[in-house]
Formats: sequence, C-alpha cells, structure tokens
Amino acid sequence: MNKPNIAILGYGAVFPRGDFNVEFSTQETTNERQKPVSRQIKRAMSPSAASAITATEHALSMAKFDPDEKKGRVGLYAGQYGYLNPTLSDFQSALDESDLSEFSDHVQVFRELWYSNRVSPFLLTNILNNNILGMLSLHWGITGDSGAFIRDSLGSTCALQDAVDNLRYGECDIAVVACAGSQESDFGQKSLTHPQSDEFGAVTLILARADDVDPEHVQGYLEFFDYGFSHTHLSEQIQSYLIREEVQGLSHDLQHYSGSDSWLQDIPATASLKQFDLCEIGGARGCPGILASIVAGLQSYQNQSEVHRYITVSGDSRDYLSVAGIRKVSGDF
Repeated sequence: MNKPNIAILGYGAVFPRGDFNVEFSTQETTNERQKPVSRQIKRAMSPSAASAITATEHALSMAKFDPDEKKGRVGLYAGQYGYLNPTLSDFQSALDESDLSEFSDHVQVFRELWYSNRVSPFLLTNILNNNILGMLSLHWGITGDSGAFIRDSLGSTCALQDAVDNLRYGECDIAVVACAGSQESDFGQKSLTHPQSDEFGAVTLILARADDVDPEHVQGYLEFFDYGFSHTHLSEQIQSYLIREEVQGLSHDLQHYSGSDSWLQDIPATASLKQFDLCEIGGARGCPGILASIVAGLQSYQNQSEVHRYITVSGDSRDYLSVAGIRKVSGDF
C-alpha cells in the first residue's frame, strides 16, 4: 500500500455539462483571471490546455500560492485525456461548407486539410502530448521537475504517482498535478459541416509534504493511494484502510469502467458509507479519473460534517482501477 503522507493545499476543476463547475463559480478568480494568458501562449495551446489553466488557477487561488514564491522548487505533472487533435472549429478558416460538401469521406477531408496552406502551423502544437505541461509551465514560469503522461485514467494516475514520489524524494516542495482533455471527440460526429462546440474538462491538485505545511492551509490529506488491474488486490487495500481508520464516505467514478462494480459493494462496511457517483455532478464529458474523483469528493463532502474520511475509486474502459483514501479538513474552503 502506498502511504504518501501528502497534503492537498488546493484543487480546481472544470467539468463541461456538469454541475461541478457551477459550484466552483462561487470561488474567486472564476470570472476574471488573476494572470492573463499571453497572446503567444493562446496561439500555441490546445483547447484542453485552456481548461487546464482555468482549473489550475482555481487550485492556486485556493492554496493561496504563487509559483514565483518557490522558483525552481515547484514540480509540474500533467495527464492527458483523449487525443489532443485540433478541433473542427480550428479548420473553419481552411475549408468552408462548399469545400466540405465536395468530399464523400473523412479521408479526403483530412487529406485536403493536410495540404491546405490556410491551416495555421500553430495547430501542430495542439497534438503534442506535452502541450498541457508546456502551456502551464510557460504561463506560470514553472521550471522545476516535470512530467507529461498519457492517456486517460492511466495518465491521471501516473501524474499523481510521479508527483507523490518526487515530493517524497525532495525533487520539489510543491507539486501541481493537472489533467485535461475529453473522452469524447467532435471528430466522431457524423457531420463535419455542423460540429458541436468544443468542450474539455480539467482538474488540478496542489500538493505538498504534510510535515512542511501549516495545517491551516490544508484542504485534505492523501492517506493512501494504489492502482492496478486487480480489483482483488485493491479490495484488500480498501478493507485494510477501513479497518485501520474510521471512514464515512465512498465516492466512485466507474461510469467508463467496463467490468462489474460488484466487488466494491461486496467489501464489508461499504454499505454503511455515504456514497455518491462522480457522473452525477461531473457529467459525461470531461476527464474522469483518480484526480477528478479526489476533487469531487473534497467538494461534495466539504459541508458534510459527518464525513471526515472517504475512499475514492476510479475505473476506466480497460479495467484499470485507482483507489485513494482522503482525510478531509473541516471548515470553510
């Protein structure tokens, strides 16, 4: 079992078509950015990077932390959901409806776009798997240890694990862990001439070693963290945590999990826990995963005085599971 002893100083999230980002709209810096995004960054960033900047701004504001305060000692770890393809709206200036109507299939459309001299060369940066990492780094001037991970729940889990490891080993003092993207793609729509709006979710955690921070600045603690393909192993870790600690809540994000969740409900004592499903507030789009599940739990349980600890479980379509135990800090966030 991974026992990180990590403090969560702040968190932020953007969930398109969900209620979660509405709840976050009451926080500071939602309507007006504290740090405007430069024109150079806007030209090079993917749409999901824009959501990542918004979520990270929320998290930094909650943590009351400016990356300039610890120059070179802030780690940045980013995960990517889906593929950072340029979106259809990016190509509107390259092909109009009359151009599109000439082609009978997607192959011809993409071939025409590939050779078009009207497509911005900056779109190339949108498909790089380190775009989110690079844009966050440039925007806040973060020059410490870093890592970019793909894809989906696995990328989210690896970003969190890398942050935890590098905090433990002293490679950084503060870790910014961000994940952005979408499991849905407008390229999957049948109509190229009437694309849907581009919506990308994002979630960010600000972490530090628990022994190095004032408890007054902490939103919660990451008490244990594990992952893998074996729900038998993870159920044992959950049972061990339930025996060792008094746990009152269980949040789960298993909407995209292809296996059965009966193993989770079969664990003794889970039936008595106050449960909720992430998709109830996160919606179908966005970037589900362990980061989103942790943040959703912190947000949903924050005003529930009867919940002091909760377990969060996340699974994806490849049967990959992540589990974390969180101790909440009481009080207004």
